[in-house]
Amino acid sequence: MSELKKIDVTKFIGNPFTMYDKGWAEICAAKADGSVNAMTASWGAVGTIWNKPTVTVYIRQTRFTKEFVDETGRFSVNFLNPKNFRETQQYLGKVSGRDEDKIAKSGLNIIKENDLPYFAESSLVMLCKTLCRQDITLESLNEDIVGQWYDNDSIHTMYIAEVTGLMIR
Repeated sequence: MSELKKIDVTKFIGNPFTMYDKGWAEICAAKADGSVNAMTASWGAVGTIWNKPTVTVYIRQTRFTKEFVDETGRFSVNFLNPKNFRETQQYLGKVSGRDEDKIAKSGLNIIKENDLPYFAESSLVMLCKTLCRQDITLESLNEDIVGQWYDNDSIHTMYIAEVTGLMIR
């Protein structure tokens, strides 16, 4: 497996309309005590806001990973090759790190850069620092969205984060 290499964020070429939807992402974060957790996400965006390269991710308020992101304000967004890792992505999205050490069971390897964890097996990694965190409310959403995605009232928090580092394979 080739090594990840750092690139300038302005050199990234990717399809923002399919990278989350088709490829899925793993949001990975560490607490101050060094513990690490991750979750699978199929919603997100990349772009520019406040003259910064940014990524937007959505984390349900019930997810264990949210505690990690909220504690440090830092996380990585990891894209694994779905041809090789789809079952692993499904597992990381279904099992809670509250119940077991799912990263250890996944077989993925953690690397840390300045205490920020990411997966060695990723084909693309975005190292992120939260700029804005906003809870989504049911009242702010179109009723069609509420009916389709939020029948159990477990809503998301939206995170807009600066991409402080980018690595590709």
